[in-house]
Amino acid sequence: MIEWIKTGQAEDDGTGDTLRNAFEKINRNFEELAFSIARRAPMDQSDSAVWPADFVPRYIEQGAPTRNPQRLGALWVDAKNGEIYIARGTASVEDWRKVLFAGDA
Repeated sequence: MIEWIKTGQAEDDGTGDTLRNAFEKINRNFEELAFSIARRAPMDQSDSAVWPADFVPRYIEQGAPTRNPQRLGALWVDAKNGEIYIARGTASVEDWRKVLFAGDA
């Protein structure tokens, strides 16, 4: 379930989420997104035997993906360019797919 971040009635008025709570919600939202994608895609038996069911590999790097995903549904965050990628397979670097949000070109 998506968790919305409360931004408050006005800037710095104390009615919004704290910075810590906001980022905890962001982390949980990314996990939910990855789980949702993984549930809809096939997973081979060897993959499920290696990783716990609730584990989602996440990478925060300064650029686009440069190595193969370790698991279907893994997340790669390109902090330099503000882009997010999700693994749709594990065979090659090309298995990373950039996430586009509403309003992105």
